[in-house]
Amino acid sequence: MFARQSLVKLPTDMLDDTKATLKTMGVEFLGVVEDDPIFQNVRLPECLRLNLDGIDCRQQHSFFTFTSLLDEKDRKRFRIHESRIFYDYSAYMFTERRFGLSVDYVKRGVVVVTVIDGNDGLEIFRSTSLSFDMSSIFWQCYCRQATDRATQEAKKWLFERYPEWENPASYW
Repeated sequence: MFARQSLVKLPTDMLDDTKATLKTMGVEFLGVVEDDPIFQNVRLPECLRLNLDGIDCRQQHSFFTFTSLLDEKDRKRFRIHESRIFYDYSAYMFTERRFGLSVDYVKRGVVVVTVIDGNDGLEIFRSTSLSFDMSSIFWQCYCRQATDRATQEAKKWLFERYPEWENPASYW
């Protein structure tokens, strides 16, 4: 278990499901930071901690920071993106789901959609590769249709095994 953290700043810009999930995990929202309204003060429970991702562009450009909230098993449960560019001073946060989809165009005319388990980062299912006609003037339409079919197949596989897979709080 992590030691209880006192005040931490999180972005005020987050989807409703992100805030609801944080609340169910015991995050206490304490109000907007007075001199920096894109952030709010929160108190994290023992089961969550902030972690700077391996991508810290501040060292090179002083523009972007990527941070995660990890659970007690060091799994990324939430992602935070912060931009400090003068014309785009912003920060937002979103929830990581246990299972995700990755689309890959492995070679000319083939689409593969993979189901990734966020618990360990392993591929647990690959949809059947779908070919489309690259020589046609409508190849972009065929590509979109192939991607949609492969995505539907992967989602069907997920719904059969994990009916609540789209719920960010499920299956961790």
